[in-house]
Amino acid sequence: MSPSRLARARGVRGRQRTLAVAFALALISAAGSAAAADPEATPPGTTPPPSAPKYPTQATAAAPAGEGFSFGSYGRVSTASDLRGGSGREANITAFGSRLDLPTYAEIQLERRDRWPNKGGVGSVSTNVVFTMAFAGPLFHETGVFDAKTAVRNLYADTKGIFHKGFSAWIGSRMYRGDDVYLLNFWPLDNLNMVGGGVKLALDTTSEEATTLALAVGLGRAQDPFSFQTIPSSSPSGFGATQVTFLDRPRLVTSLKAQHLTFLKQGKEGEGAKPGFKVALYGEQHSMGRGVRLNESNLREELPSERGTMIGGQLGFFTGERDVFVNLFLRYATGLAAYGDKTVPSALNLDKSTSGAHETQLALSANYEKGPLGVLVGGYFRAFKDASGNAYSRNTFNEGSLVVRPQVWLGDHFGLALEGNYQSLATAAVRDDGSRERASLWRFGVVPFLSPAGRGSFTRPHFQLIYLYTSRDAGARLRYAPDDKFARRQNEHYLGFTVEWWFNSSYR
Repeated sequence: MSPSRLARARGVRGRQRTLAVAFALALISAAGSAAAADPEATPPGTTPPPSAPKYPTQATAAAPAGEGFSFGSYGRVSTASDLRGGSGREANITAFGSRLDLPTYAEIQLERRDRWPNKGGVGSVSTNVVFTMAFAGPLFHETGVFDAKTAVRNLYADTKGIFHKGFSAWIGSRMYRGDDVYLLNFWPLDNLNMVGGGVKLALDTTSEEATTLALAVGLGRAQDPFSFQTIPSSSPSGFGATQVTFLDRPRLVTSLKAQHLTFLKQGKEGEGAKPGFKVALYGEQHSMGRGVRLNESNLREELPSERGTMIGGQLGFFTGERDVFVNLFLRYATGLAAYGDKTVPSALNLDKSTSGAHETQLALSANYEKGPLGVLVGGYFRAFKDASGNAYSRNTFNEGSLVVRPQVWLGDHFGLALEGNYQSLATAAVRDDGSRERASLWRFGVVPFLSPAGRGSFTRPHFQLIYLYTSRDAGARLRYAPDDKFARRQNEHYLGFTVEWWFNSSYR
């Protein structure tokens, strides 16, 4: 390279380095400004998790909403071996089991918060724009395939303070959730993924926002012939063919929730250690219009309109200290609502309808901590009957899972957790030998962990070394394809690393 060209190349690289440094400093400055402008911002690892019941305190109730940009994230990265030369693999047989062997998954969340003068009332009006992008494994580092599985989980805006200080409204797409069962990675009551909108009214009864009423309406549609179908048709130009929409019937979901918090006593001034109860009533109405589709014989098939209802409730108790709580959930669903908002209904009745299906579900979530000891509990039982009317349908079943995780902190940043999990599944189907289809398994885990943010069942990030032992009965092995290694193995091992984090992450 000539001296002149070399000098020009060095100059270009120098300007690129200068721009890169300036850009990095600008990002750091913007992040610092956003954090400084947000009085509600909390350091990483201290954000309340989905499982911890949210309750207002005297400190947070008086703090104004922040302004500026906010960055948040939920994520976990896992890698494991089966100790037999293969990769570690999730081994649950029920819909919700131990979360210790969940695969890699992460969300990146960006928010923009603004505050506006309320010209027609008292106080101010706030807005919040939320964008959450999700990424699922496997990672490029595992497969060598330069690709990614992505999804938009939240893309909405909300506003608060118009008409009434407790009034809020939102429009967009969002994960619309309540409390979860953390150990099972499971939201047993309100867990919708919808594109729509909603309103919420928070009332000052016994304390700030102790009573809330929320209404949400949204649409969703699975890419399945039950609700959507395209067929080839002649092009309007007269040359070739084109795909046209033949069936299009999205599901309309309307949800209504009423929640009340009752505090047993007032905490000390400026502190939030107030024990109390949470009571919630929740309901959903699902509907789909009638339609026509082409069946496997290429004949037109009439699909009737669909309806379904879900009603449920939650009773919780919390101490206000160290995320100690217990939550009980109950729900009953009929028709279309019994299949969930994103599940494609199967085993329909003779009219190709979900009428006759119903589901009953109970769930428990609890956490207790005292000194260096703690214990997390999660469990559920579900009884589902499909719409087919077949007394021996494989889609009619009872299932349940119970997980208990005691743990001890050896100091402030290191601990050891043990986990026991029992899963059971029984369907109405009968095997060739006349026996009912039943399956069960036991899972035991040993998890030493590092917790940089200190003690607590929900402090994050967590750095975990996980060993899991799974013992399947013969029925559990029969649930896998004959050539699947899980069909041949009674015992399974899982040894791997997992890191999990969350901060400034919105889930409601």
